Amino acid sequence: SYLDLPETVLNQTFTHVMMQTSLFYSHHRIDEVFSAVSKILCPGGYFVATDFCRISPVDEVSEFMKLNSMPAILSLDEMKAALSRNGLKYCGGKNLDDHYVRY
Repeated sequence: SYLDLPETVLNQTFTHVMMQTSLFYSHHRIDEVFSAVSKILCPGGYFVATDFCRISPVDEVSEFMKLNSMPAILSLDEMKAALSRNGLKYCGGKNLDDHYVRY
C-alpha cells in the first residue's frame, strides 16, 4: 500500500521513487500518496511515475470508473496541482494515447 509503508522505509530518504501505472486506483487519495512520496524523497530526488489521466469529462467516464472500482480519475491539470501542493514539481511527460489506437 502507498499509505501503509513500513517504518524501515519511512525512516529513510531515497534519491528515486518509482510508481508504474498504479496511481489511478488512488486518485481519490492522491494528496496522501504524494505527501508520503515527498516525505521519503531526498531534496533533489526524482519521483518517476507512469499513470493515466482523464481527458474526458467525469460524466463520460463514470461507468468505466464504477466498473473498475475507481472513485476518481484525475486530469493532468489536477495531477499537476496535487504534485505542487505536496512539494513536488511536474517536469513533463508524454501522451501515449497514439500507442493504443487501432486503425
